[in-house]
Amino acid sequence: VSTPQKVVADSDYFVDQLETRGFPVGAICVNRLWMHEPAETSPDGLAGELVNWYRAVKSSQEAQLRCLSGRMESRVPSILRLAELDTDVEGLPSLELIRQNAGEGVDLAQC
Repeated sequence: VSTPQKVVADSDYFVDQLETRGFPVGAICVNRLWMHEPAETSPDGLAGELVNWYRAVKSSQEAQLRCLSGRMESRVPSILRLAELDTDVEGLPSLELIRQNAGEGVDLAQC
């Protein structure tokens, strides 16, 4: 499990380490992704700057995911994308919310 900003470096290191020790890696979980699509047009002023900033961050996250997919496609069967939550993950209710956001049929034990 890693954040979009660190996922490529984290995955390179941890997948290497786990494979070296004989542990299979079933999935990489990318956490705290910004999943909402920004508005197609930007309003004027500060609101427009905010929309443009959101677009830039989301674009950077997508670039990291493309890089990760290219590097890990032959080594890891699944990359699970998890949306950023409104609160920190604390306790079972938060974990249930992650499961719901990940979609039905997703085995979070892979992460």
